[in-house]
Amino acid sequence: LVEFLLQRGANASYSLWAAVWRDDDDVCRALLQSKPELNLRAHGETPIFYAARLQRLATLALLIDAGADPSIPDSVGRDSVAIARERKLPEEIIERMVSLQQRKLRRRT
Repeated sequence: LVEFLLQRGANASYSLWAAVWRDDDDVCRALLQSKPELNLRAHGETPIFYAARLQRLATLALLIDAGADPSIPDSVGRDSVAIARERKLPEEIIERMVSLQQRKLRRRT
């Protein structure tokens, strides 16, 4: 169904939000294959921040693997790593987010 909709012009970047909300890793994986905008903000949050805030571990792992930027802050200045720590997500997930964050920051300098 995802492929059908994408072929007919559905926007994978916006659909990614629904996949995160549902914690649907199959749909998320299919959407990520179409190279959506990973850091698109809605209501001040990126998909990786949203996944961390909602504790959607399956889709969060996929977004980390896809390279979503965990350093982008929400509207009050918290980044995805901060919200993951606040929500007490598994340490392995937090470590992966920190590692990705450090790689992204090194590329910017």
